Amino acid sequence: NGWPLKSKDLAPYYREVLRHLPLAGAADRLQLAFPLHKDLESLGQPRLGKQISSFLADLGRTGDKLEAAGVLWGQSRLAVHVAANRTTPGCLECGLCLQGCPVDAIYSTQETLDSLIASGAIAYRPRSFVKHLAEDADGCSVHWEDSETGRAMTERFDAVFVGAGALSTARIMAQSLNLFDRPLVMHESQKFLIPMM
Repeated sequence: NGWPLKSKDLAPYYREVLRHLPLAGAADRLQLAFPLHKDLESLGQPRLGKQISSFLADLGRTGDKLEAAGVLWGQSRLAVHVAANRTTPGCLECGLCLQGCPVDAIYSTQETLDSLIASGAIAYRPRSFVKHLAEDADGCSVHWEDSETGRAMTERFDAVFVGAGALSTARIMAQSLNLFDRPLVMHESQKFLIPMM
């Protein structure tokens, strides 16, 4: 199907990432296509309202027919702090999720970034626009620009992992490898997750 990696190749890394993130959901039929990659005892269990409980029960009664028709169903997997922790009192069930959680119970990479910065594990450089990378036998150079001042900077590292999103990563790598006037193919999963009530 054109994907360079299989799901089983990535499974240990999904588990490692999910050690650091909240995940609320249930072990259900979705696991056939979307494994939880998290131990059930560490899985948040949100309280379900009557409407969704009834809907899931209806799906459960017709699940075999749905699967025969190619429809996979189950409870949402959400990166939400269901219980209280050091940064949030946990989900208040207030219904403001789509407007913005008032107690930050919905996971944001900002909480991980803040923790890594505070611990000194990373040096965060805001307003940094990576122009390109250069690799040699001794490591890698990152050439970047301060987007406020326009000042060009270069730093050396033993190794660099580029994770700037699909488009920006492609731009950085194309500039680094001088891949101009060449089409780049963007793969996507062609799967839809449709929330229904």
